[in-house]
Amino acid sequence: ITTALPNRSICENTNTSFSPGTGTLACPTYVWKVSTNGGASYSVISNGGVYSGATTSTLNLTNVPLSYNGYRYRVVITNGVCRDSSTATLTVTTCPT
Repeated sequence: ITTALPNRSICENTNTSFSPGTGTLACPTYVWKVSTNGGASYSVISNGGVYSGATTSTLNLTNVPLSYNGYRYRVVITNGVCRDSSTATLTVTTCPT
């Protein structure tokens, strides 16, 4: 992994994505994970709901609700050797009217 995952700040009900820099890995596999408890534990993300791209180099979040504020994300990349990314935090705020 060549670059850290960037933190994201968005308004509720908008879209964002996370993508690590991976350099030139041949045929990597990706497993995205989310923590809803401040990083104490992580769960594997599946496609559905707000998530797509759960097994690709880019995790997409669509129409993100305010309740996702503070969620933490990381990706495990495997290509002969497992590599954990840094952790990125999602900040979701109420959109101004």
